[in-house]
Amino acid sequence: MKYPVYRFQTLKRCFPNVASTREFITSAEYLGGIRLEIVSREARPSMTTLYRAVFSALGRIADSVSGIEETYRGTRVFRACRLQDVFGDKVVHYTRPHDGGVGVPQSDVSVNERDRLDLSGQDWFAYADNYGTSEEKAFVAHFYTYIDRFRKAYQKVVLIRNERMFHLYSFEEGKRFEPDYVLILQRETDGGLEEIQVLIEPKGNHLLAEDAWKEAFLLSLEQNSVAVGGEEDGCTRHRILGLHFFNEDTRKREFDQDLENLLKL
Repeated sequence: MKYPVYRFQTLKRCFPNVASTREFITSAEYLGGIRLEIVSREARPSMTTLYRAVFSALGRIADSVSGIEETYRGTRVFRACRLQDVFGDKVVHYTRPHDGGVGVPQSDVSVNERDRLDLSGQDWFAYADNYGTSEEKAFVAHFYTYIDRFRKAYQKVVLIRNERMFHLYSFEEGKRFEPDYVLILQRETDGGLEEIQVLIEPKGNHLLAEDAWKEAFLLSLEQNSVAVGGEEDGCTRHRILGLHFFNEDTRKREFDQDLENLLKL
């Protein structure tokens, strides 16, 4: 195909309401309403002239369609769904894991001794081990130092790694974002069972500036999100929060203050 933009899947992304390629070509809502004005020395333009004119017009339209950018705006309403509908078994393949980084279990001897941790018997961590980046391992090990305090403040404490199981879109610009971890906290209150979902993103030094918009989005969740519960989860109140980036070298103070605030809620 000379102009791949006319493949239906591409057209569908740019024009969500179009039902078929035929509709795009024939409907007055799309190409069907276009009229071509052909200036020719021929009294009656030949098929070759007509072909070239149509081909040229389609090329210009293709350029315009290709220039259309997909835009999204993130919803502020978060609706409850079952955990098993979001998180499930997933096989992940790692290439050349080494030195305590991605693909290496957190209990491995190559992991920094400060961050080395056997997670197989930890009921607060949803998986048997953590194969994330060294920054992620530092975060999990750091959170472990708080676990006893969180268990005193909440009846349920579960930390789940988001292995591309769900994503969000920022409120204004619609940028896609997959937070690395979600911390689920539940406790009994005078009004019933309350659940707080906390989105957490460990971030290496080289990405702090580039991904600053993600941190801004996380920090805006508390004021801008509306959590709506389901009929089956048993919770009477839901809250969605985001924390400052966790960074072992430069951002631990802000992150620790966020954890302290969670313990005081």
